[in-house]
Amino acid sequence: KLTQRTELVREISHTLSQRLLFLNPVRAMPLIDHMIELIEVEVGETFEIEVLAGLMLHLACILERGIQPKGMLVSEMVRTQVEQQFPRELSICRRALQVLSTQIARPLPDEEAYNIVGILRQVDIFIATSF
Repeated sequence: KLTQRTELVREISHTLSQRLLFLNPVRAMPLIDHMIELIEVEVGETFEIEVLAGLMLHLACILERGIQPKGMLVSEMVRTQVEQQFPRELSICRRALQVLSTQIARPLPDEEAYNIVGILRQVDIFIATSF
């Protein structure tokens, strides 16, 4: 399992170094992996390799993207679903995001905690909204 994770980090670092303009994967990936480890310890489970890959790529894109205008990231429906079904995971992911934010000395949108929970718990973030 550990070698699989190490290999995943190496492959994602390589891919990111070819695709992203600003992010330095050599510096960012250990921070991202550490953040995920914090979440795993708090949640009390080791995530499947597919979930790890999704989280690592998503977090790298958050770091590459920088600060987004508020209110653009998560629909009200997803927000409500995550708050009701996964309050513990949401709290854990918020804390982990704050740690990462401190490490990179840059604010990260709190809304990303919802997206992280969505990846962990495979919430459909494209829930249709009624018009």
